[in-house]
Amino acid sequence: MAVKKPIGMSQLFAPTQQAQEVLGLKDRVAELEAEIEQLRSKAQSHVNATELEQKIAELTKELAQRSGVHEIPIEKIHPDPDQPRTIFPQSVIESRAKSLREEGQLTPVILIPLENGEYRLFEGELRWRSAPFAGMTHLKAVFRAPTDDPAATFDRQMTTSIQTEKLHGLDLANGLLRLLSYKYPEFKDRLHEVPGILNAAIQRLKRMQKLSELDRLQTATAEQQQQWLDLAGLRDEEKKILLVVLGKQLNPASVNANILPLIKLPKDVQQVMERGLDASKARVLAKLTPERLRVETSKAIALRESLATEALDQNWSLSQLQHKVQEIISKSNFQFYPNPRLRKTIQQVQALKIDIEDDANREQLKELERALQEKLKQVRSKMQSLQG
Repeated sequence: MAVKKPIGMSQLFAPTQQAQEVLGLKDRVAELEAEIEQLRSKAQSHVNATELEQKIAELTKELAQRSGVHEIPIEKIHPDPDQPRTIFPQSVIESRAKSLREEGQLTPVILIPLENGEYRLFEGELRWRSAPFAGMTHLKAVFRAPTDDPAATFDRQMTTSIQTEKLHGLDLANGLLRLLSYKYPEFKDRLHEVPGILNAAIQRLKRMQKLSELDRLQTATAEQQQQWLDLAGLRDEEKKILLVVLGKQLNPASVNANILPLIKLPKDVQQVMERGLDASKARVLAKLTPERLRVETSKAIALRESLATEALDQNWSLSQLQHKVQEIISKSNFQFYPNPRLRKTIQQVQALKIDIEDDANREQLKELERALQEKLKQVRSKMQSLQG
């Protein structure tokens, strides 16, 4: 395929008289984009993801036939600031760079030409990030017309990234919040509340024994999802959050337990995820809190960073990291508590889960309060005797 020099935007996207008036055929690019949209709206599956990638490849080929493949300097290409995928682990970049060095760039990236002579990535950010590590100064590219609706574009990018399994858990969490603010602007200043709102909805549905029904809604139509949620006894804000999650064929209970909690992790742990630490390992690493370790915050952060670097360098498994974190916590607690029985009692109290159901009455709650106060009184009495 011949490589051409860039051409002007007006020339690139000008309609052809023959295609529109003589042949009367539907624009193939628009047709392909419609097919891609249809695939993105279907239930998530490996088969669908493969077909989606094939259609994107066909779109790339069609764009190449229209205006050719162009050699674009890497420094003139800029990432899409609205792209939901922001985490590109160094190991992944190095792997793609190796492929580029050994096999060359097999598929052009898709760019959107800008008025200032620069370009914005529409598809192919990993190749763009990896190219400098492969010693490349230019990328082969095809051009696509710009879109006017950033919310719709972000929605489509989220679907594509989820279906092709390219999104890190943290990117998925932030992406869902951003999508929620696009669809329901009233959440824009309340995004920090969303994890708590979703958790409340999930817990209520769990008590009502409706979680299995909710899970089945992943592949239902938007209308079916709305009808079920309207009858489920949920608040309006809870329904809106669930509609966004279900709209991406995601399991709301899993998002509640494993995805949204990631945005509440300490900033240093989130930064480690950006270096390539997966979400499950990040949650384990975050257990090394100053409270558990009985140290200052700065020391806890330093320990987490050191352990994360070791885990990444040595490619630890999840179980290896869990074992190391538990070993550190146990050692810290042992040093702080020379009395083994007292240490065990504290651990039992820390592990105690007080699940207060909605039907608990005031008298029961007062009885629980009295029991806890009695135990606290015993602890204070012992502390006073030690001071004396």
